[in-house]
Amino acid sequence: AVPSQDYFSYYPLDTVRAKGYTGKGVTIAAIGGPVDTSDPALKGANVTDKSRCTVEATPEGKRHGTDMAIILVSPKTGVAPDATLYTYQSSTASTASTTSNGTCSSDGGRLNTFASLINQAVEDGAQIISVSQSVSEESPELKWAIANAISKGVIIVASAGNGASDDNVTHLSRFSGVVGVSAINADGTFASYSS
Repeated sequence: AVPSQDYFSYYPLDTVRAKGYTGKGVTIAAIGGPVDTSDPALKGANVTDKSRCTVEATPEGKRHGTDMAIILVSPKTGVAPDATLYTYQSSTASTASTTSNGTCSSDGGRLNTFASLINQAVEDGAQIISVSQSVSEESPELKWAIANAISKGVIIVASAGNGASDDNVTHLSRFSGVVGVSAINADGTFASYSS
């Protein structure tokens, strides 16, 4: 069973789909937790894991990555059901959604920095990159990866966070050119927990 989603009716996605806007021909990259493609809501969705390595995610982290994929490309409740979704597993030491870096630690470095994943997504042909987690990574490489994406017309959409604060130092939307997205309630009002 696929549960109904409030956002589907709030943004009349059935009307949008009826007009032919389904995401066909669009490639989205989702950087975050692993995605369980066996979830019933993703049956028939075009999802490919392009991760450079695998992380050992908590059940919460796996659920979050899967939920993001459902919001994006679920044939039942996705915003862009006909889009291609590439997923990339990320991890940061400070996030509770990862229990270990799994195979992503190599010679004291990480294979799955946000900079490297953004660059890979651009190289893989993504037109939109979605990042729905905090990104405390602060490096020249990350700034150049964002600049590279923007220069190639790739849109980066990132969460503003759930800390109920205007402090944006741990989210990608702190950078110019990144689209920051905050949360709203089902009635369209600003969510109290959203940054």
